[in-house]
Amino acid sequence: AADSPRQKIVFTGVGKSFLIGKKLAATLTSVGTPAVSLHSTEALHGDLGIIHPGDCVVALSYSGNTEEVLRLFSVLQGMRESKEVEPSGMIWLVGMGRSRHSPLGKLCDAWIESTVDQELSSSVNAPTNSSSLMLAIGDAIAIFLMNRRQFGPTDFARNHPGGHLGIISRQLASQTSPELISSRAGLDSTEMQQKLLN
Repeated sequence: AADSPRQKIVFTGVGKSFLIGKKLAATLTSVGTPAVSLHSTEALHGDLGIIHPGDCVVALSYSGNTEEVLRLFSVLQGMRESKEVEPSGMIWLVGMGRSRHSPLGKLCDAWIESTVDQELSSSVNAPTNSSSLMLAIGDAIAIFLMNRRQFGPTDFARNHPGGHLGIISRQLASQTSPELISSRAGLDSTEMQQKLLN
């Protein structure tokens, strides 16, 4: 799915894991890989329609026991087994969490292990180290796919024309195609030069 412009990556989860997925979807989209976030509970109440044949659904659940995530993946598995999805457009199921042998892991086509020894607090088991590791792994995947697509400064400037980061991106990209970047940003050449100087 990640290699095709017609497919996307769908991150799903609940709680802190959903928020991690939301951030990863934003990062991937900004560096050239279409991605969205889907709350597992909302998916079971109508939002399942956002998943299309050929998409890759990545479930984030450190325990691998999250009820809503398991139910969603069971539904997706059932769709595949009932041939509601054509083999050529199969929905791929990937999980990220502590153990491939968890209930979620057993429903996945592939598993990304993200195991930590413990969370930051020994008394309150709030997601800290585990959620940070998921975020780091997801960011690494985003950069890997960015490089694989040969997504460069000009591409990034197209996706991110606003803010200070947009100015910096246009500055880097202008060495390659200044007219294209100024046009995409809604600036003429003189305005772009003034922005870069400031």
